[in-house]
Amino acid sequence: MAFSTQLTDLNIMGYLLKATPNQTVQLNSDQAEQNLKLAAETLNLTDVAYLILKSAAWRTESRGGHYRSDYSQTSADWQLHTLIQGDYWGKSAKIANYIMSG
Repeated sequence: MAFSTQLTDLNIMGYLLKATPNQTVQLNSDQAEQNLKLAAETLNLTDVAYLILKSAAWRTESRGGHYRSDYSQTSADWQLHTLIQGDYWGKSAKIANYIMSG
C-alpha cells in the first residue's frame, strides 16, 4: 500500500500512529486541532477504501455495486461476509436467505 506509506511518513501521521487509545493531547491552536482531525479521518478513509477494493477484487463474482467483467454473475457461494484480520482473509458461514415482511 504505497499510499499508506506516504501518509504515515508525514509527521502528524507518525504522531497519530504512536498515540495510545486513552492518551490526552492539549493542542495550542484551532488549526492544529483541525489538522489532527483531518489526518486521522484521512487515515481511516484510506484504510476503509483499501479494504473495500481488496474485498471486491477477492470475490469471484459481481454483487451490488461491485461489478466484475471477469465474473459478471452473482454466485450463491459468495452469499457471506468477508472476514479480515491482519493478513488473514476468510469467509463467514453462509448467510441464510430470508424475506422481509413490510
